[in-house]
Amino acid sequence: MDNNRFVKADLSALDGSVFSRIGDDWMLISAADPNGGAPNTMTASWGCMGILWNKPVIIGFIRPQRFTFPFACADARLTFSFLPEEHRAALRYCGSHSGREGDKFAADLLEQLGDCNSGNWDSIIRTA
Repeated sequence: MDNNRFVKADLSALDGSVFSRIGDDWMLISAADPNGGAPNTMTASWGCMGILWNKPVIIGFIRPQRFTFPFACADARLTFSFLPEEHRAALRYCGSHSGREGDKFAADLLEQLGDCNSGNWDSIIRTA
């Protein structure tokens, strides 16, 4: 697997408590469509960040009923995005609309960077 397609983030540079960043501020978990369609992103307010065997890790939990679940199962690579408070509308939108209903990036609240299905991307999310 070529891991050069992702930007390595310094998790220790995240401001604030892990508990408030995930539980109160929320995050986006994003994955590519294994069939080449639009990627999907979902809002999550659950997960873990920490150190495992001297490596920084982040763990997200996705219920099997979620549209993102089969995407995440098909590819071991996911993105976790922590957006500033001024983008709360994008977080709410992604948490209240299913990818089954349409492409969340088409709502113009978020911008997809590159073509994640071809592997030509650094990050899947940028605020619009």
